[in-house]
Amino acid sequence: MGRMKGAWRPLAVLVAVCAIALATSAASVASSVTDTFTGSVDAAGTISKTHKINVTDLSVPIHASLDWTTTSANLNLFLTAPGSSTPVAQATSSSNRPEVVDFQPTVTGTYTLRVKAVTGASAYTLSATYGSGGGGGGSALRYDTVFSFKGPAGLYAYGVEYDQTSDTILVSDYWNYRVKRFNKDTGALLDTFAQGIGAPYDVEVDKAGNVWVAFQEQSVVAEYTQGGAFIRKIGLGGTPNYAKGCGGGKMTIPTHILAHPDGDLWISDPRCRNVYVFDEATGSFKFALNPTLKDLGYGTFVPRGIDVDKDGNVYLVDQSSRRIVEYDSSGNRVKVFPAQTDMLDPRGLNIDQARGFIYVAAAYHNSVYKFSTAGGQALAR
Repeated sequence: MGRMKGAWRPLAVLVAVCAIALATSAASVASSVTDTFTGSVDAAGTISKTHKINVTDLSVPIHASLDWTTTSANLNLFLTAPGSSTPVAQATSSSNRPEVVDFQPTVTGTYTLRVKAVTGASAYTLSATYGSGGGGGGSALRYDTVFSFKGPAGLYAYGVEYDQTSDTILVSDYWNYRVKRFNKDTGALLDTFAQGIGAPYDVEVDKAGNVWVAFQEQSVVAEYTQGGAFIRKIGLGGTPNYAKGCGGGKMTIPTHILAHPDGDLWISDPRCRNVYVFDEATGSFKFALNPTLKDLGYGTFVPRGIDVDKDGNVYLVDQSSRRIVEYDSSGNRVKVFPAQTDMLDPRGLNIDQARGFIYVAAAYHNSVYKFSTAGGQALAR
């Protein structure tokens, strides 16, 4: 799904592998979703990778299609039912592209799709259509696993990011003063970095694969390579060096980060009640968003979570008015969502670009809210 910006509790990271589903009625209604996965396999290296889908509607057949870029490679596709290691369907032809499997599920639960390289190596794209949300109407989030130590001492997760570059999960471990990288399938700790500056709040990966980390107490954001090597800081004592404050490049508590596809770095600062935009390549300050809603009678904006849709528009969640506000890539306001009155203390915001859904993590009720990018009240909580 992308990334959930800014976890609100210092707890181990929970992985939810199902989207929030809206129960439209108590009656059984067929409902299908399509997930798209990408990866790469190598018969001489990482020979296979797995992807999981959660089937809740048995009336919808599972249809999976696998295609790959290197035509000389031979990739196979396998489908395994919940609680089993034996495939219930497979596509193993050496010449067909795409490989396709179809299966009528008989039990609900987590099915596994495995992509295997028989010969050669290639990047691949796997799409899977299946039933989700029908029958009993679906559920909010399905708990899958916990990354790291199952207690407060091992991981204080504040920000979370899916790193498409390495197909891993990055977590800013606030009170242990570091960023941790985990295997997204097993939860195994792979690496730690970003020590020596302070307590990291949010973490973001840009289109080049570099990692950006927000350090609130130090009034800086720092850039690291994919391998965790420090590149530079922007802000107090950084390059460029901006004094602590508000405006003109100054930040007080940089909190949430967005690496926009157009090469800009958007940083929300709730203490300054503003969002600052920097040039990602040079670190130079470009403009302030000035996300006030006073002209609409909503008071002063306190920006928190921030993300971008497939069209490049930016969405912010306002902690004080409990609203989502949309801006274009130049900082012009596009629309304001209605207040979600029970969404108390909203913090993180993430967009499912493929489906046009917005997810907001709200701390007070320990809840996640689902919206459509079209606007309006929450679809589910």
